[in-house]
Amino acid sequence: MADNISSLINLHGPDSTLAQAVGAGIKEWMSLVLYALGIGAAFIHPYVAFAFYMAVAALWFIPDRRIEKRLAPDE
Repeated sequence: MADNISSLINLHGPDSTLAQAVGAGIKEWMSLVLYALGIGAAFIHPYVAFAFYMAVAALWFIPDRRIEKRLAPDE
């Protein structure tokens, strides 16, 4: 997913509405951290690692409304 967003931002430019809407990409960074914690936890107990991986899945199950909010016309 991050590669698609990066490609679109490169196409439209760093000052575009899309780049401003996406911002720092908190979900992307949280996913990386949770995956890293899951890998480390796999050495401790597989169920703990599984919990971290499920947290990443739950994080991405929640819709990301940043782009819709930025592009929506003011009402």
